[in-house]
Amino acid sequence: MSATTPQPPEEGNGYFMRAREFDKGEGVEQDLEEAVRLYRLAADRGHADAQKNLGNGYYNGEGVEQDYTEAVRFYRLAADQGHAVAQYNLGECYCDGEGVEQDYTEATRLYRLAADQGDPDAQVALGYCYDNGEGVDQDKGEAVKWYRLAADQGDPDAQFNLGRCYRNGEGVNQDLEEATRLYRLAADQGDPDAQVALGYCYDNGEGVDQDLEEAARLYRLAAEQGDAVAQYSLGDCYQNGEGVEQDYTEAARLFQLAADQGYADAQAALGICYFKGNGVQRDCDAALYWLRLSGKTDDSTVSVIEKIEKSSCSIPHQAMHVQCQMIFDRESPCGRQPNGDSLVHCAARAMNFQVIAMLYSLSVWDELVESENNDGKLPRDVVATLLPQTAFPREARALRSILSVSRRTRAACVLWCFEMLRKHTPERFLAHIPLDIVNVIVRHLMPCAGPGSRVLPCSFASLMNSSNTWT
Repeated sequence: MSATTPQPPEEGNGYFMRAREFDKGEGVEQDLEEAVRLYRLAADRGHADAQKNLGNGYYNGEGVEQDYTEAVRFYRLAADQGHAVAQYNLGECYCDGEGVEQDYTEATRLYRLAADQGDPDAQVALGYCYDNGEGVDQDKGEAVKWYRLAADQGDPDAQFNLGRCYRNGEGVNQDLEEATRLYRLAADQGDPDAQVALGYCYDNGEGVDQDLEEAARLYRLAAEQGDAVAQYSLGDCYQNGEGVEQDYTEAARLFQLAADQGYADAQAALGICYFKGNGVQRDCDAALYWLRLSGKTDDSTVSVIEKIEKSSCSIPHQAMHVQCQMIFDRESPCGRQPNGDSLVHCAARAMNFQVIAMLYSLSVWDELVESENNDGKLPRDVVATLLPQTAFPREARALRSILSVSRRTRAACVLWCFEMLRKHTPERFLAHIPLDIVNVIVRHLMPCAGPGSRVLPCSFASLMNSSNTWT
């Protein structure tokens, strides 16, 4: 059964057809603003497809400024006419709380209206609601029913989810061969989740004969789409030489890609690479950072962390590294480089933790200055905000010690970090630090550093080329 749309009114149909030409660039130069104008004329005349498309324009900010509330308004106009896609889109807005207050029950009601008309996206969404008990009582059997209806229409998300149900025996009897069949249908359509799942089946011989080369091939397909699980799994193949020639450097590169997306297994694996020096230069500080960030508490991870903590790693540098990654990447306008690396990653791989300390100071300096007490020391609650003691107790103690000193001492430390930056950091990374940040640091620090300090060059170019030292 296919999804239906209301019969369009003749009065608005001409405007709608012309709007589509401008929307798609068919026979005319694409002009989204003109398309929106014409869709609006058709929508005002009750044309449901135009109302839905105008809702899409507001939702995606195409041809108009993005406005979820307006998107909801136009979706609702079309949904009230029984437009299946509009009902699904409006359900998504309720599910995500975009333009309306989040309401899973209302989302499920709208999904059902569209699913009953055969809309595959709505059938998958309704299946997910039953699968997870969102807006309805959890019912795995009902989830399977809706996944199957969409899967029979060739929907890859439904095929993957139905395959997962067969693999885990949820709502159906476990059947690993049927699971792999469904995964393959979705994987052949380019679905990365299905490619990873099918790769796992080949990796472990679940429902198919074990084939490590095929597993690596499937992981690669998903990894090239940016899937973090696939990047980690392919990295594991390279690390162990399974299905591919062993290559520690490629393994570390893939772990890095997945770790940067927050995938905990990859963060832990990357930490081990830094600890052992597999594919990267051995670096205890970087190892500790990634291992801590992963949140892993298994015996092997804890054992490595303990070994690092007993080594000669610099705890203050660890503190700077951890907090800089959390703050600088999130808030700084220059936190990411064209190749996807952060300045912190570049510094970490160069073992240049003086640079990390400098970046940390850049990212939080304004907050530090605003929080100064009359005695020039930071209040304890500011330190706790910068680095929660419960997560990083040793680093928190070290950071509290660093930040509790006077502004003059901190200023001298940061000026020294500038010198380390000038000496050790590639200029192509420094070029992304805005001049105004440098000037702000100069303006705040020089009055605090004492009468013996040199005056920093205010020009960034002269900062890079100067042979003076400022310590």
